[in-house]
Order: sequence, then structure tokens, then C-alpha cells
Amino acid sequence: MARVDRILPAVMRTAAWRSCHRRAMRCQILLWVTFLASFGCGAPPARPAPPAAPPVAAPAVTPAAELASDVEDFENAPVGGVPPGWTIAAGAKDAVFAATRDGAGAVLQIATAAGGSGAIRRPIAVARYRGKRVEITARGSCKRENLRGRAIVGVDVERPGARGYDDRVRTATIDVPDWKDYRAIVDIARDATGLALVVEASGPSTAQIDDIRLRVIGDAGAGDEPPRALAGRGLDNVVAFARLYGIVRYFHPGDEAAALDDAAWERFVIRGVRAVERAPDAAALKARLEELLAPVAPAVVIRREGEPAPAVAAVERPALHWNHRGLGMLKEYEYESTRGTDDGRAIATITTSIDPALVRGKELQVTLRGHGKITGDGADAGLWIAERRRPEGDGGFHSEPQMQPPLGATWTTISVAGKISGDAAAIQLGVQVIRNADVWLEAPVVTADGRPVAIAGWGVPGELAGAWTRIGTGFTVAVGGSGCDRLRTCLHASPTRAASPDRQPWTGALGGGVVAAVPLELATRDGKTVPAATASLPPSDALPPLASDRATRLAAVIIAWNIFEHFYPYFDVVGTDATLRRLVHDLRDGHGTVAHPGEDLSASAPWLWEPVAGKLVITQVSEHCTCDLRPGDAVTAIDGAPTEAAFAAASALMSAATEQHMTDKVLRRLRSGPEGSRRRLTVERAGVAHEVEATLVVSTAALVEKRPDSGDEIAPGIRYVNLDKATREQWEKILPDLAAAQAVVCDMRGYPAFSLVAPLAHFTRTPVRSAQWQMPTPVRPDREDLTFYEEGWTIQPAEPYVRNVVFLTDGRAVSAAETFMGIVEAYKLGPIVGSPTAGINGNVNPFNLPGGYRVWWTGLQTLKQDGSRHHGIGILPTVPATRTLAGVAAGRDEVLEKAIEVAQQRIKAAPKNSKGRR
Repeated sequence: MARVDRILPAVMRTAAWRSCHRRAMRCQILLWVTFLASFGCGAPPARPAPPAAPPVAAPAVTPAAELASDVEDFENAPVGGVPPGWTIAAGAKDAVFAATRDGAGAVLQIATAAGGSGAIRRPIAVARYRGKRVEITARGSCKRENLRGRAIVGVDVERPGARGYDDRVRTATIDVPDWKDYRAIVDIARDATGLALVVEASGPSTAQIDDIRLRVIGDAGAGDEPPRALAGRGLDNVVAFARLYGIVRYFHPGDEAAALDDAAWERFVIRGVRAVERAPDAAALKARLEELLAPVAPAVVIRREGEPAPAVAAVERPALHWNHRGLGMLKEYEYESTRGTDDGRAIATITTSIDPALVRGKELQVTLRGHGKITGDGADAGLWIAERRRPEGDGGFHSEPQMQPPLGATWTTISVAGKISGDAAAIQLGVQVIRNADVWLEAPVVTADGRPVAIAGWGVPGELAGAWTRIGTGFTVAVGGSGCDRLRTCLHASPTRAASPDRQPWTGALGGGVVAAVPLELATRDGKTVPAATASLPPSDALPPLASDRATRLAAVIIAWNIFEHFYPYFDVVGTDATLRRLVHDLRDGHGTVAHPGEDLSASAPWLWEPVAGKLVITQVSEHCTCDLRPGDAVTAIDGAPTEAAFAAASALMSAATEQHMTDKVLRRLRSGPEGSRRRLTVERAGVAHEVEATLVVSTAALVEKRPDSGDEIAPGIRYVNLDKATREQWEKILPDLAAAQAVVCDMRGYPAFSLVAPLAHFTRTPVRSAQWQMPTPVRPDREDLTFYEEGWTIQPAEPYVRNVVFLTDGRAVSAAETFMGIVEAYKLGPIVGSPTAGINGNVNPFNLPGGYRVWWTGLQTLKQDGSRHHGIGILPTVPATRTLAGVAAGRDEVLEKAIEVAQQRIKAAPKNSKGRR
């Protein structure tokens, strides 16, 4: 493989990449695809595959009559019991595994509670499968209460020594209630000593699994192209195809391209990599790109550099184009990508929050009176109501204008009713207007079980009341107006007429001596885009894409790179190295993660550690660890590598926006691995070094940092709450004690276990607003002239008020925890003790890649309440505090001690009331 420092100058000289100094991320695709062609995607090297000629298509599947198979249909399982031959894996927590009847047959059912997880295993005779490529299929369904509920089916392969990256395979996540078929492929090593079916589930959910089948479909590695370097003409060709694919997929609105699902696009990219790499010159590359695009994007024009550009014809109106709010991929996330003829989805949502305690378990009824002019496709106006039951914000009652009767030209009354959950964490309600809607709306009227629930009015003419939050774009919203009834106040929302964005065709050099013109809008005739394709896509391969194949790995990085290049919202903050994980690493995205079923991180070391005074120090040791470790021991080597080198190697494959968050992620990663694996440390105590080796333990037995219990009185008059562990039920139980205390220490060193809207409502006497959520709305590739759609929400104060709160935080506070701490910082709700938070916030937008990879990344930009930068900065302490070596050795939590000291100072400084209380 060519060295990186030799590739980059060549890249800079290529005409297609002259803007690299401005968009460094674009250049890096050359480095990434070069690396991925030669190696795997951020994983230990796969076992060597036998030499094979580069395939044009996947190999044919061996006829079924020749295949060995094992079938598990659970028909012999006793109802209510664990199926015969299956055992529950160690570490299962709050999960029940049992056979049950479903229609005419039996199925395996796994019921998991919130925070629960577990696995069930059945050994399979391995002899017939050694050295074979094996397909595992299953049917499954999953009813889940929130986004964390899911199930998965897979195979584990046992071999001499440690488990390899490709000795563990899983199907796609089972996370929908409808029964569906799932499958995966695994190559069984010739030296395999054992084989087991595995079903895993995590909650809260109820999953059912049936008809698991294991069958041989060929020899291990059959048809895979082994690793080899991508360089020279082949590199230029693949880069040109990669650039063109992303622009066509995400910005070209043709019916043929829009009809392809994710799996079809994956096949397209794999086929494209194989087709273009060996093109000997620009003319051949042009011909192969045209052949690839003919069934997908017939309007795209490709030419060789130097050939005259075609004239750009005017597009008949109305023209169809893509409208992106972020990148819409998975339905359960808030991002949306749709084709339409308007200039974007003008939408405004004006909401307020109500105390969920007032409506939990009750029949909520909301009535809205309004009128207006609503014209055109998709235009609407009405009530917006959303219940949130979990930190992810999912579940519970929901209503929006599309679910309600239309608003009329004369005064119309809309009424919506629904039962609120008994565990509702937050309620937001208000109104929403969409597209071409010009409306006057009175403030909603709310009742719970027939009794009035007070909410704020709209405000006074010209000024929206502070209790209401307005988010969205494309509308002017004002209180009052000629459309109101006499002596009544209403809200007037009217669409604005902004200049149309630039949707001229994208034109540019792709590399490899070819240039493309890609229309960003198309005319339609009889409801179809023109021109229509006359060519057809080739039939799909019989096998799913496998990570053991070179073209699949290249396709994975091409797809991921294009998503980041066109939609990642933080390139104005970060800059960009070389594998799928290194690609994500260089985003400097704290949410950025690459996962693969072959990687097992289910167990952890029986100790905790953190940097103290420039050293990696053991801070806590499990009582079950039979190892010579003590708090205060300094770690000088991990598995034989010096600590600094081990940390650097791990951090190169991880992503974080700040040093403190990278430290937290790396140290958790270095403590993790497969159950039963071992970790070896060299530690220094009192100047003497010694070796320590310990077995990793399952996550349910993992060590938890010692902290007081929520509700404890940790000093006279001072109560404590740990938001990293407390549940909503615990919060509500201790709330009266917190309100009665003279001061409270609120610990947010971690990630919240429940929605933190509830605590914030009791920490303030005035409405507080979230940070600014900026949703990217790209119209053109490469984030050219990128605009954003702003979102946010407001929290109303609730009784009882909790006074004199001191907040603890550090680099473990990420995402939702930073939303909480950001409000604390912006509204000065109390001193912040500790160290900076992670510096990454904004909803994730995960996607799947060929070969079984799954990538998490941040899909929207977060700004602080005043519009300043949050990414890479986080929330800074007002009272910095860290631990010392002596304190760790003595078992002290000096950061908590500092918070107690600050709380005591606030108690002394507080004025006494008439009864002598502070």
C-alpha cells in the first residue's frame, strides 16, 4: 500500500480535488479507500482467505439438496419453560426466556424490563460445518417500549485461543412488531471446536423468535476477493465513482434512484467498485460509469475532461427535487428526506410544557379554535401534543395536524383526547402549521379527567409569552391581528416567501479524467420524472454483502464517507486518516461509533480507573477480583504495551470532540472484551512494579462507582441525588426531602437514567429553554450554502422548588446530560463543580453498512442558548475540582467533597427568613 504522505500530494495535484485545502474531508476519501482495500474495517485482520480471482458477481449458492442443516422450531419446548438444549447465558438480568404458543405453533419469547438484557444459547455439533460458509435464518418480531428494546439471533464459533473478529455473527436487529425474516452469513474456521446458536434481547421489550435454521451454502471464503492495495489508476477510478454515487443518491431526484432501498444501493456500490477499478483510461471509466447509471439516473451526463459541456436546458415547472431535514434513514429518528416540488418543508411548531404530574394516568383533552386559508399538498394546521416517557423521547400519546380534522376558512373547533401514561416524563402541547397555511389560532384549552389544566396565554400583541417555544422555518408568527375575534387574543402564523435555493445542476470533475453534470431537479410528466430509464439493474446477488470481501469493505467506506461529506453538521468546527473507524475518529464526533457483530465487548474488567495527576490510576477494585490491585496503584502497561501506547492505539479508532470525552471512551474500551477473556496490567505501588492478570466479567456483574444513595443526607442539611443512576420513581420519592433540605448536591457525572425535564422543572422559578438544535437542510452537495432549521423546547417551573443546588459533572456527561447541564449553565441554576463535560450534543442518526457494520454519528448541530459553540467545548465548571493520588488511595471522592464544601458556603451565605431558616 502506498504511504499516506505520498498519496496526499498526488491528490492535491488532481484537478478534481483542487478545493481540498477548503474541504479537507473530501480529500481523505482517497486515503480511506486506499486503506480499506488493503485491510479490514478497523478490526483485527481476518483469517487469510485462499487466493481467488476478483469476482464480477457473488458465487452461486450450492443447491439445497446438498446442504447440511440444523433447525430449531421450538415445537418440542414445554410452554412456559426454557426450550430443551438451550441455556440462559450468565449475566442475564431482568429477562425471562420461555417457550409460548403463537397461533398454531410454539415460539421462543424473551421479555425484558427497562435496563434488562440477556442471551440464551444452544450448542450445535460443529463437525459438519468446519471450513464451510453457513447461513443462519430466523423469523422474529419485537414489541418494544422505547428505542432500546430489541432482539437479535446469531452464531458463536469457538476456536483455540481468543475469539477472532469473524467468529461471531448476528442478524440485523429485530426491532419491529411484525414478523419478518432475518439472516446472516458466517464462515466457520477449519479448526473450530464448538458452535452455538445465540438469541439475545434487551429491553424494555417482548421479542418472539421462531424457525431458526443453520445451513451450509458453500466453502468458507468462497468468492471473496482477498485484500490488496488500491492505487494508481484504480484509486482514481474508485474515487470518481464514490463522488458520483453520493451526489446521485442524495441529491438527484429521479424516480429510478428514489425507488432503490438501502440494500439495493449497497449492491449498486459494490458492483460499481468492481466495475470501475480496472478501467484503463478516462474513456473506459466514462463508459463504465454511464453503464452503471443508465438504470438509476439516465439524466446524468458524464464526459471526459476537455470535452465541451452540454447546454443546460431550463426545467419545466413544477420541478421535483429532494428536501432534506438532516438525512432521513431510519423511521424512528426525527430526520427526514422527501422529494417534492416546493422549496422545502415550511413548518412552525409553537409549544409549551405542562407538569406531567398533573396529567399522568388521566384522560387528556385539548381543544383548539381557529380559522385560516390552507392550500396545496401537505399544507395543514392544528394541535401538536407529545408525551415523552423515556430519555430518548419516545412512546406515549401523540397527535399532530395530519391526524386531526382540517381547520376551516371560518372559525373551526378541533378537539383531541387521549390517555396519558402513568409514567409520563414530560408533556409538550401547542400548535403546528405546515407549508402553505395562513391561520389565526386561539390558545388551546386543556382538561385532565374533565378538570381544567392551566396553561399560559399567547401573550400580548406583538410579543409571544415566554412560556411558549417557537421552532421551525418558513413562517412569521405574531400575537394578535385582524383575524382575531373582538376582545380575544390569537396567534397569527403566515408563510414567508424566501428566495428559491440554487438547484442548478451540480457540475464538476470527479477524478480519473471524467466530469459529471448531475441535475438536482427534474420535470415530471404523468407523475413520473423525465427522462425515464430504458436499462434495468442486473439481478441481485444471492448472498448478502460480506465484510470478508474487499469490494464490500470499500463500499462500506464509500457510503459512510458520502453521508458525512454531505450531511455532517460540524465541519466548520473539525478537520479530518484512514479505516472505517478512523474515518469516524476524524469527525471528532463524541457520538461517533462503529459497531460490528464480530466485536464482543459484553464483559468488563473488575476494576475502575481514571487519570489522576498525570497517571492512569486504579480507583476501585471489585471484591470478587482475585488480583493484587489497590486504589492508588498506577498502571504503567496494559497487555504488555506501555499505557500511553495502548491509549493512543485505542483512541485512533474512536471519536470524541474533546480530550476529556476521549479519555472516558478509551478507558471504558480498554476495560471491555469478550466474557472470560483476560486483561494483563503492570502496576506500580510505592515505587515497586508488579504484574496483575484478571478475567473480564459479564456486564451485569460490572463494577459500579461508589457514590452515596440518592436521597442521602451527606452533610447536615445537605441532600444528594445521583442523576446517573436514579430512576424517575426514585426522584419522585425523594423530591420532598430535597425540597426541605438547606442545599442539594446533584451529581451528573455520567448519563441520565430518566428524562431530566422533571428535575429541571423543580430547580427553577422561571421558564428555562433548551439549547438551540440546528437541523441541517442541505440543498446542494458538499454542504454548499448549507442552511439550518432551528428547534428547541421550554421547561415550565414546577413545585416544590428545590433551592441551593450544587451540580457535579465531568467528561462522562454527554449528550442528554449536557442538555441538562447546558440549561444549568445558561440560567445559572447553581455552581458547577468538577471538570468540563464531553462537548458533544445533538440527536444521533445511525445507519447500517454492507458487511454488517453500524455507524452512529451526530445528525444535527447544537449551539448554546446564546448561540455560541458547544461542540468541542462542553459545559465548563465554575468551581474546578479533581482527585489526587492521596485521595484515591484513601478511597475519597474529593470532587464530591468539594461540592459539599460549596453547598455549605451557600447555606452560610443564605439570608434567614422570619422563622430563622436559611
